Amino acid sequence: MSGKSEKNMSPVEAAFLRYENAIKRVISRITRSSPEVEDLAQETFLKSFMAERRTSIENAKSYLFEAARNVARSERTKRAREIIQEMEESPRLEVYSDEPSIEDVVIGRERFAIFCEAVS
Repeated sequence: MSGKSEKNMSPVEAAFLRYENAIKRVISRITRSSPEVEDLAQETFLKSFMAERRTSIENAKSYLFEAARNVARSERTKRAREIIQEMEESPRLEVYSDEPSIEDVVIGRERFAIFCEAVS
């Protein structure tokens, strides 16, 4: 893309080069993940560029930003699903405490009540 002059570029190519940093900020804000921003921006461009080859795009800037939001949301959803799946697959952790369990407290109260009845 960098070898072409702007007049030889498609509207999507020109808009992407012009708004690339803003597109990356949108992706970063939605995904909250810096390492993936470059890849997701490239994916945004490729999807938009391929769409432009299939159909006419009226407003390339708007199309790119909408595509960026969709790509970022999809990535965020994918990551959330992966986290949930990991949590579901991980073994349940037992929580250990020096505190008596609720059952032990109830049994203790019942025994104490029986003791108080026996003493009185």
